Amino acid sequence: MSKRPTPATRTPSNSEDGFAFAVGFSPEKGQPLPQIPREDWESEIERMHAEEREWWGSELVTAKLAVELPFWLMVPDGEISLTYQTTKVVASIQGRYLEVSDGPMSLSSRSNAVVVGPGDEVWHRELPESLVPSKMPVYRPMKTIVTFQKEVIADCFEAWRTRREVTRHDRAGIRRINRVIQYFNTLATALIPFLNKLITSYRSTSLDPYAFEVSEWDVPIWYATYGETLARIGLMPYWDNDTFPSFNAGDVEVPYVATSVEEVQVQAESEVAPGKLELLDAYSLMYRGRFGDAVRSAVTGIEVAVESQLTNLLLKKGFSEEGVVERLKKTRNSFFERLEDYEQLSQKRLPGPLISEVPYINGIRLRSELDWVRNLRHKVVHEGIRVDIFERGTTLRAVETMSWLFEWLSSEDEHGPDNSRNYTFFSMLRGQPYLTVDYTEDGVRVSAKAMPKRDEPIITADQMILVQYLETTEATHSDVDLLARMTFEYLQIRCEEGPPEPLEDPRLRERYIISDSSRTAIVFCLEFDHLIDMAAANAVVERVRDYRDSNSESSVLVIIHHQRQYEKWRRETASPVTDGVEHRLSSCNATVVTAIDLQSIVLGIFAHGWSVDHVRDSLFTPGRQGTHPPGYNLVGKCNKFYPNHSVLSIDLAEGQTIARGARTAVRLVDRYHEEEVKSMQVNGENVAIAHGPCKVGVVSSLKKSDVKPGQMIFAKSD
Repeated sequence: MSKRPTPATRTPSNSEDGFAFAVGFSPEKGQPLPQIPREDWESEIERMHAEEREWWGSELVTAKLAVELPFWLMVPDGEISLTYQTTKVVASIQGRYLEVSDGPMSLSSRSNAVVVGPGDEVWHRELPESLVPSKMPVYRPMKTIVTFQKEVIADCFEAWRTRREVTRHDRAGIRRINRVIQYFNTLATALIPFLNKLITSYRSTSLDPYAFEVSEWDVPIWYATYGETLARIGLMPYWDNDTFPSFNAGDVEVPYVATSVEEVQVQAESEVAPGKLELLDAYSLMYRGRFGDAVRSAVTGIEVAVESQLTNLLLKKGFSEEGVVERLKKTRNSFFERLEDYEQLSQKRLPGPLISEVPYINGIRLRSELDWVRNLRHKVVHEGIRVDIFERGTTLRAVETMSWLFEWLSSEDEHGPDNSRNYTFFSMLRGQPYLTVDYTEDGVRVSAKAMPKRDEPIITADQMILVQYLETTEATHSDVDLLARMTFEYLQIRCEEGPPEPLEDPRLRERYIISDSSRTAIVFCLEFDHLIDMAAANAVVERVRDYRDSNSESSVLVIIHHQRQYEKWRRETASPVTDGVEHRLSSCNATVVTAIDLQSIVLGIFAHGWSVDHVRDSLFTPGRQGTHPPGYNLVGKCNKFYPNHSVLSIDLAEGQTIARGARTAVRLVDRYHEEEVKSMQVNGENVAIAHGPCKVGVVSSLKKSDVKPGQMIFAKSD
């Protein structure tokens, strides 16, 4: 999976280190905003919070929000009461509105619109020079206008009137204008469900084929009016551009080029891969807000791609065209059987779980995503489910994961564009509401997003991913496949999908091929509600023998997640693999490690700086691995913990020693605790060294809740 590119709009290279304090409104177009010095961040954030509190608690006024439809509602002017969720509003239909722009032309962005109102009033109105400084008003008759009366924060209009007086260095002023833009944008977007309720009611009674449900794409420009002030509201940055789209590069604006003429020419001389146009349609439909259609098109693209790839594969394997048709007939009504047929013939496994630095992507399986998206498509097509305009995130996930699946299916499509290179720029042109919307019985309410408190820790993406890693061995989130992929990523071991799972034995669910330098290993990830039994061990051995017929030099790694339904403290840790099973697996020179052992060792790398190379090597070394921290020897077991004195009692094994200054590691339920021996006693007397067998009291920073009798104690080897 390719990583997302950096944003197209970037900080000038010669700027000082700091954060820009606004995104969106800029007093001087093309001029970068000054950076806030790092030492001013805390005070600036305090001022911002104070501004937010004052602004959101300020006076409300009743204003009018108006939007022009891209078609006519062929009904008389009038008012319609509409309900969405528990909120009722009244919409006014107006058929004879005029828009006046400050000439000499009417821009498609409507950024130079100065008056919007009933035609009779506007036409006879004398326009002051303050509204039309060019003295060249341009009049444009509008299609049907729908207006809503809403309570709006009064400062929105005062800020809008004075926005041109704000300078590049006025941080508070820029924040104020951006707050107004976000507020208006969110409020107008929140009214679209009512607008669609009006349109669908009109369509149902008129059967007008020219009217359709709308999204931000269809109604990207709204107007808010209060008194003599008209504020233009833009819902999609794409429609705000009256000139070629561009981005900031230093102190200049540079046109953004999404592809080259040469690339277009090459593609024009080639065939588009089957299914790609449907996927491109899905993206376009999603960006236009037609979410249900986007889901349908995405699934269709995958179905087309699978049939095409399977057809080509069968032809390459010597099937006649008639034979291909007959083969495809067998799976006509079962898409997943067709997909499994493709996997077995191609010996390619559907990717997953995917590894990403983005928490909500990390761990995604394309097979389960495909099943989810197909179910969503079923609801849209067969149950008439309408995907709400606020479900953009759901649709985005559906379309993107299907695109990743398409890339996997059609990897030989050399002429396709890099699907990620323009992602950020195109997303910026789409835009989305920033603030929070609540639909209440009292009306539509727009409110600020909750900000973290000063003493509230901010959770980073790395911390979230670490939590995901820890959860892979929890009873409620058992996922040995993700544990393995993340472990290999941490250890910088290359990991690829292995051959498809054998249909006759579902216990061999997920397999990988890992490699490091000149070493290669086939990986089995096994999950059990109990301990691994001999039947599973025999199945692994037989599968390994089949695999080694063509890959004789590969080693074998078996990761066992045992007793997965239990809490960790209830699981067997001393002997989770019986001698018989270990002996059977060793007959094929397999490396055997439990999921809990492997995770505990990896956490020790993070916490204690243990050797990555040692752990990496162990995964290619036959036999039972992961039972010892790297560089440690087993010296004894926990006997008891005395919390009043913070002393850990250790049953030191015969022939083992512990010395003051040595480093010990205690195997806890889910990790290792490492510390230096600073004080210890034998039979109540302080000693510098203890020889087993004996009981040794060691001062420890552990807590009583950490320690359980029988936990293993390791000491650093010389």
